[in-house]
Amino acid sequence: GVETTAATTADEIAALAASFDRLERDLARKRAQLRAALARLDDLVRSTPDPLLTLDGAGCLLSANPAGETLLGAPLAERLGHPIATSI
Repeated sequence: GVETTAATTADEIAALAASFDRLERDLARKRAQLRAALARLDDLVRSTPDPLLTLDGAGCLLSANPAGETLLGAPLAERLGHPIATSI
């Protein structure tokens, strides 16, 4: 059979730890990229002059950009969760 020595086991643990460290760095980089992309999207949605409303499957308001809030004629907080048919 194959003998496992303490040195071999330590080398394997070190290699595994290095792999986990790389994965953690990669995940942190991907999360930062995702946060940056979401911030760009949020800026775009907020700055567009067109009203943008998001609804759930039942037609209830989930979100709106500032132009959408203006279209609703009331603070967004008052309209969230309510059917869009009663909001416009």
